[in-house]
Order: sequence, then structure tokens, then C-alpha cells
Amino acid sequence: MRIAIATMSRDISFGGNLQAYALQKTILENSHSSCLHIAREAQRHKIFIPIKNKRSILTNINRLIHYGNHRKKMQRFEFFQENYLSFTDEIFSDENAYELNDSFDCFISGSDQVWNCAKGINNILFLNFAGNDKMKVSYAASIGIQDIPEQYRESFIQSISRYDYISVREKRAKEIVETLTNMKCTQVLDPVFLREADEWRMLAGNRIVDDKYIFVYATEVSEELVECVQQCEKLTGYKVISVHKLLHYPTIEFKSGPIEFLNYVNNAEYVITSSFHCAAFSMIFLKNLTAIPHSKTGVRVSGLLETLGAQKSLYNGVIDPDEKYDANLVWRNINHNRTESLGFIRQFLTSGEKYYG
Repeated sequence: MRIAIATMSRDISFGGNLQAYALQKTILENSHSSCLHIAREAQRHKIFIPIKNKRSILTNINRLIHYGNHRKKMQRFEFFQENYLSFTDEIFSDENAYELNDSFDCFISGSDQVWNCAKGINNILFLNFAGNDKMKVSYAASIGIQDIPEQYRESFIQSISRYDYISVREKRAKEIVETLTNMKCTQVLDPVFLREADEWRMLAGNRIVDDKYIFVYATEVSEELVECVQQCEKLTGYKVISVHKLLHYPTIEFKSGPIEFLNYVNNAEYVITSSFHCAAFSMIFLKNLTAIPHSKTGVRVSGLLETLGAQKSLYNGVIDPDEKYDANLVWRNINHNRTESLGFIRQFLTSGEKYYG
């Protein structure tokens, strides 16, 4: 069987790249299939953005000034994609995507926010180009928002109704799909949980920072998050390392690709984040963790902590570095849910191999 995955595999996103790696490798290990990620030209990261308004002009001026840093950052992601992911030829448009039907038997909407339709339906991520004779699967698809906007609801229902096997990442996504389509929907783990912690540690490589540190990855810098970081710094005495610019703390924004990100999480004494995948890897590595959900997409992080029994890590205004989630419970829940998630993957792979060979 020939499989193609549509997901966030070319974004400048730590989690997007790492989940793409995990899903592709897991499929290859559990089948006799070939498996490639769909290379979407629209997803290719560009340093300069289209000029639309005054803000975009200022953004481009800033990126021109810091061009060298942006280029180094892109090169780290390109290195990971070239060495750890395998792609189709580049797809330039929705019309161009129909040509994939000649080369593949099965299409998968991979994980991450592939079904986030706050701004509309993406025909490639929703597999609307796939022929009726092709198997269509979603694995750990995330909607990322609480509800489907009214203007996109009918298109969402029509797109999802064409799938043969449906799985989602969050409890809320499962509720939405089952309510709108009356179709069976399975909740599974994000692909990064399908790989063992030792594999991720090996990929992360040798320790980058010798000092003990708090690692901060803020997808949204709120007053609450800043307060939490300052509390943790004061209580522990550890240095603070942030992905993005945050107060006076050193930033690794232009020094990190997916591999370096893994290294920073793996070797941190404490992690503070609003990022789904940063929280995920913190629990894979059993790190001290405080999560502050994003104001708009926070259901993804809070849902993950609930699924794995780590609700204690949600920030409530007070931080206690010595009080941690139950690591044994989290580890048991990861292993249990991993088994069920792998069962879903093997089910559609077996079905497809019987049909397509």
C-alpha cells in the first residue's frame, strides 16, 4: 500500500516537524507500505511575507535587519526535514494535488491542527482531492478551536463524511465530529507519544547547557505566564532560557531547530509552557512542568493534561517547584493510550493492505 500524509511537516514549528517524524516512522514500522509526506508549496516557510499593510512592511524590515539569524533558523529546520522526513514532489495548488491519486492508495490527515477551520477549509489537509476509490484516514487530527464556525460547518461535515477511519487528538474534537457527522470517532495520542522516550533522547543528542535552567516556551506571552516564570526563578534560583523574547532572559529563537528543542526540554530542571508539544515532551521526559493554556487554543493543552492525569501542572496562580504531577500515573497513562493508538493505526493499515496489497 502506498500512503501519503497531509500535515504540518514543512512549517517552522518544533512540534509540527517532530510529530510528522513520529507518525511517518510508526507507519513504516507497522506495515509493508511506502509512506511520504505531501510537500505543499504553500507551507514552505519564507523569511519575507507578502506586503498587505503597514504591519507587514515593518515585519519585513525587521527580518531584513536580522536576515542572518532567520536564515540560520530556517537551515536547522531544513536539515531536520531533509534528514528525518521523506516527501512527495512539491504540490503547488489544490488542482495539482489531484495528481497524487495516481501515486497513492491511502491518504492520511496527520496530527496537529489540520482541521482548524477558523479561517476556512483547507482542501489538502481535509483530503478533498482524494478519489472515492482511495482510503482516507485521520490520525490524531486536531481542530484546535471550541466550535466549527457556522459559515464552514456544512463544508466541514461534507469533508469529514468522506473518511473511512477517523481519529482525533482532543476530547472536544471527538465531541464535535460525532455530533456533526454521527460517525464513529476514536480519540488517540499525538504521534510524538508513539515513540519511546529513549528514542527522543538519542535524537536530542548531548546536553547543550551545563547550568540548571528553567525552559520557557510561550506561544502566548501573558501577564500570568510572566508572573509564573518570575516565581519559579525566585523559588529555584535556576537561570531562565526562553524560546522567544521574554523580558531580559536569553532567547534561543534563532539557535534552535527540532533537535535543539528536544535537547532543551530533555535537560531542563523545570518547564513552563503554553505549547501543546512542549507540554507533551515534558511529560515524555517526566519533567517538572507548569502549563498555562493559550487564551484561544488552550483546550489542547488542558485536554492533554487531563488525558494523562497531570492536571496538577495547570497554573493556578501559585507555583510550587517541589509539587509535581504523579509521574507513575502519567507514565502508565501514556503506555495505555499508546497501545490503543497503535491499535487504531494497525487496524487501518491491515485493512488497506488487504485491499490494496
